[in-house]
Amino acid sequence: MTRKVIVDLLRDEGFITEEAESYQKALKTYLPRKFDIAILDNQLEDGTGVELCCKIKETDPEVTVFLFAGASEEVRLEALECGASEVLQKPYDLSKLAYLVKRVARRGKTGEI
Repeated sequence: MTRKVIVDLLRDEGFITEEAESYQKALKTYLPRKFDIAILDNQLEDGTGVELCCKIKETDPEVTVFLFAGASEEVRLEALECGASEVLQKPYDLSKLAYLVKRVARRGKTGEI
């Protein structure tokens, strides 16, 4: 449900988005295309967002990664070590996410998320 809300929010802002509900589907979607921004939840059915962040950053160091995670400081630090640009804590602040995405887009990215 949260994924759909985020996708709708970003599409309403004019961004091109793709979505995936699992670690494996995200890799299959991301790797052939490579996006400017990856927005990940840490709780995936077949892995963690931190693991996915590390894998994506290995293949594309230029991507901006935003990770949604619980309150764990350990998870936040792991994500930042893997290259996440920002770790957004639950409960979600979608206005902050929209601001961050727009900020990246203003830096010259193409707007594919």
